Amino acid sequence: MSKIDISLTNCYGINKLDYTFDFDATKSYAIYAPNGTMKTSFAKTLLDYSKNQQPNILPFPNIIPVIEIKEDNKAIEPNEIFVIKSEVSNFQTEKMSTLLVNKELRDKHLKITKDIEEKKEILLKELEKVSGIKNTKGKLEIIFIKDIVGSEKKNLFLTALNDLRHRVSISEKQFINVTYSILFNSNTEKLFTDSKFINELEKYMETYDKLISSSVFFKRGVFNHTNADIITKQLIENGFFKASHKVSINTKNGIKEISTDEDLKKAIEEEKSYILNSSELKKSFENFSKILQRNAETRALATYLEQNPNIIENLRDWQNFKRDIWASFFKEIEVFYNDLVQSNDDAQPKLKAIQEQAKKETSKWDNAVQIFKDRFYVPFDIKVDNKIDVMLSGEEVAPALSFKYIDRFTGEKLPIKKDDLYTNLSTGEQRALYILDIIFEIEARKELKAKTLFIFDDIADSFDYKNKYAIIQYLYELNKENKNSYQIILTHNFDFFRTVVSRLGIKRDYALSPEISKNEISFKKMPYLQDLFKVWNNELGEDKNKLIASIPFIRNIAGYCGLKNIENKLTALLHINPQCYPNTNKITIADLEAIVKFVLKSKDANFVLCKKTNNLQATDIVKDIIYSTADTLIKEGKNLYLLENKIVLSIAIRLKVEEFILSEIGNNKILDLEKYQTFNLIQNHIKYFGDKYKKLFTEVQLITPENIHLNSFMYEPILDTGYESLVDLYKEVSQLQK
Repeated sequence: MSKIDISLTNCYGINKLDYTFDFDATKSYAIYAPNGTMKTSFAKTLLDYSKNQQPNILPFPNIIPVIEIKEDNKAIEPNEIFVIKSEVSNFQTEKMSTLLVNKELRDKHLKITKDIEEKKEILLKELEKVSGIKNTKGKLEIIFIKDIVGSEKKNLFLTALNDLRHRVSISEKQFINVTYSILFNSNTEKLFTDSKFINELEKYMETYDKLISSSVFFKRGVFNHTNADIITKQLIENGFFKASHKVSINTKNGIKEISTDEDLKKAIEEEKSYILNSSELKKSFENFSKILQRNAETRALATYLEQNPNIIENLRDWQNFKRDIWASFFKEIEVFYNDLVQSNDDAQPKLKAIQEQAKKETSKWDNAVQIFKDRFYVPFDIKVDNKIDVMLSGEEVAPALSFKYIDRFTGEKLPIKKDDLYTNLSTGEQRALYILDIIFEIEARKELKAKTLFIFDDIADSFDYKNKYAIIQYLYELNKENKNSYQIILTHNFDFFRTVVSRLGIKRDYALSPEISKNEISFKKMPYLQDLFKVWNNELGEDKNKLIASIPFIRNIAGYCGLKNIENKLTALLHINPQCYPNTNKITIADLEAIVKFVLKSKDANFVLCKKTNNLQATDIVKDIIYSTADTLIKEGKNLYLLENKIVLSIAIRLKVEEFILSEIGNNKILDLEKYQTFNLIQNHIKYFGDKYKKLFTEVQLITPENIHLNSFMYEPILDTGYESLVDLYKEVSQLQK
């Protein structure tokens, strides 16, 4: 990828955003976007684009979302963008087979199986002809497999052929002319298991057996009309009579000598007709036939059996009859049947050797799992149950994952379904499982050398520090090792943001934060990445916002150095407490300048706060400057997400609330003012005035920090607080003063 132009209009919370990401200059961008700015809207919009769908915004008919993502003025393909969402998702990659396939072994396996598959297709085409069943959508194949092995899995076709091998070898094709679809369908097979049908069939067979028993030609259980047909066929096919041989048979008219093919056929047909066309058996069939009048399929069966009474006795064991019919079909096309069966036999030792080699192979999937295991601690194991099949068959076979939950106390491993596993994991562990699936997707894209723009949306949320740094390490490796991957890493967590920037070596020009106006979002360089106090310290005389935001920092330094008087004076700029600290309303800019010079000893002796450029006068009251600076921030609405501006608003909110409470109650009535000042002031106000402002004061107490610490890391709670809350609070508490 080179330069990526992203233009979004009316996409969730983004009114308008236009930005060019220069991936010629960097492979990774980091964007610090506090809650409520644009992070989620940006990620959701690109996720929609990757799925080739429009954003699902609220149904305002006049608002039309527009997404344009281009590289070199050409639209990027949706599959070139992959979004990793902030929330835990039950995502599963469709590319896992890519990680499991072993190309060398697969090619060997494919070469062998291709020959078998081609012969199978030839056999099925011949089987269509003899069975009369079309193989549309594999129908013939499935019927055959189900009849022989009781399953509908197509991969059992060769197993079914082998199971039928002996029957085919001894088959005399006696059922080659039966119409399978009339005999066997959902309605007839349901009938065959019906007790009424079974009873009527037995009554018919009793009559048949009685007639057979009285025959001098046939003998029950030894020689029936089917046997007679087989012997006739064998004698004729083997030229028995052409060799001048003769046979003698018993008939109802006595012993008869047969010397020709035609005489034998005629004699047997006469004996069969005597049995099958007897009035007694026909009457029995009429009773039997009545049970077959249930529906169109069973009525068709009745007609068929009337025309082919010689097959009725086979319905006693209709499932075995099916096997004999298939054996007859395959006997008719035995050349093709034997060719496939023999090829399969010859292939098995070779296939087994390939499978044994595959067992010893380490796949890219194993590497992905190892990447995960090396970085994350989670209480479960994972494996692919059909690993060999996937390795040798590729995308034709879906990986079947299985999990084992590891008891953290006993170490026992118990099988568990993935959905059940989710419910037993902590939020961080659930996210780790989600990340495992993401790793599979990323590693598959690496294997395919697929050019991809990855959007990471707060990928480390809910992780402890170990797992958080594991994610950062993985992002680093992806950045360095895969030339086809590019990253936009979004986060509302400042600590994670600056760690990513540092570990991935992202230059300042590509470490961004959003600048938001009423109608548009743009990206600017993040003004501070590491030691923000160093940045502020250089600008105290130029930037009132940074000067005010530094007051808690300088106060803490004074406290650590034992400068109690200075600490108290600066505390008076954070709390209005005449009982404990100097009078807030009398601390001037000149006082603050002297403190800054004294505490920050490295400061230039010529340092002055009073300049025309910042409109500060020595006699200005600092509290008034705090309020006016906050008012300006609210009025202009620029860069409110920046830390210094949030701290200005937080200090101003707290001072206004405390000032209001003290004006209402009076200093002399305040109890326990020295400790937990804001909290105790609020409690005192509730005591005297009830719950009128309780909700507002509680929000102030929760959102504005009671203490702001020296270490920049400890600024994270306020840094990650959405600025809208502070804006709304400031507007509300400002009304208290009127």
